[in-house]
Amino acid sequence: MIRVKPITWILMMTVCLLFTYGCKEQPKQEEIVVDNLETELSEADFKDLWDRADALWEKKDPNLIGTVYADNFTRISPGGTSKSAEELSQELAAINNAYPDMTLDLERYEILGDKVIVHWSVDGTFTGELAGVKGNGKAFNDIVGVSIFTLEDGKIVEDDSYWDTFAIFGQTGYSIVEAKE
Repeated sequence: MIRVKPITWILMMTVCLLFTYGCKEQPKQEEIVVDNLETELSEADFKDLWDRADALWEKKDPNLIGTVYADNFTRISPGGTSKSAEELSQELAAINNAYPDMTLDLERYEILGDKVIVHWSVDGTFTGELAGVKGNGKAFNDIVGVSIFTLEDGKIVEDDSYWDTFAIFGQTGYSIVEAKE
């Protein structure tokens, strides 16, 4: 008679259960429901908003925040969360200090009612300082990002933006290493 250790028995049963239930046909996921389709943004309105956002980031002028963002906006990004023009001005200043020649390019977008999914990219040179990391004058190109905007009255009330921060550091010659104790 073959004796099986209890841990081996448990592992074998776990694999069998996972295989049995994992191979069953899964129900189809529900489609994403967009809350506010009746207030769909027009292509022209989005392009106007994008031109204002592009000017905000490329001209580095915090006075333009009110032309893009509603008074009650929330922006979540790798740079943190901003809920006021002052907080967003600080993020804008930090990014533009680190990458003063940064340019923003619209890649593609999709309008879904009062939401817009925007794919964009940036190019620039890391000459300033960001979060204690000093720039070395090296360029970065085609760093991709995605923003999901929720709009009211032609302005952004929610901005969830994400970009590949590791690619920026990688292209500019930096690497992430484990801290020494």
